[in-house]
Amino acid sequence: MERTDRGKQCSTANGWMHGLHFWLTMRLLSTNQADAVESAQQVLLLEPNNSKAHFRMGDAYAAQKEYALAKRQLLKAVKLETSNTAIQKAMERVVKCLAAEKAKDKKLYAGMFK
Repeated sequence: MERTDRGKQCSTANGWMHGLHFWLTMRLLSTNQADAVESAQQVLLLEPNNSKAHFRMGDAYAAQKEYALAKRQLLKAVKLETSNTAIQKAMERVVKCLAAEKAKDKKLYAGMFK
């Protein structure tokens, strides 16, 4: 087997694995967010600039109420795909959740240091 044939096989195998992990991430978002995060991470190992993987990882983190982690992933997705309104809306939701958490914490700890 020639070297170019091996390269094509590896490329095809990586593409197949990428597709599998991408599909799995999408399916797990509604049932098991921790596994969705892990699956999205596998996609990002193969394709670090995959905006949809960052987006889905951000969605999974948001579903787990890990808003800071969600924001980090969504920022990466927005930078890669600036015109995607779904990513922008997800970012707006996460920013609102972070603001609500901050307000709740501020109210909770307001009288603590007087």
